[in-house]
Amino acid sequence: MFFASTRQALEVTERTLRASFVQSGVAEGTLIALARGRIVAVQRFGPDRSHVDRPLPAVRAADEGAACRERLAALVRAAA
Repeated sequence: MFFASTRQALEVTERTLRASFVQSGVAEGTLIALARGRIVAVQRFGPDRSHVDRPLPAVRAADEGAACRERLAALVRAAA
């Protein structure tokens, strides 16, 4: 199993591993327990709606994600 915060991250993993995944979302407030790659328990909880995020610092490398994907693609091509 792979977990990612974005579909794009899962797609990078698919391309890197040359595999196709069955992708599904997990609803907010869901805790999934895994054992040996299988779901063994699912619990629901109420998220803390009173939490207030603090502002994050400015992104120092706005294009870092794209640059990392390009490097990963180059590594995959070199390994092929």
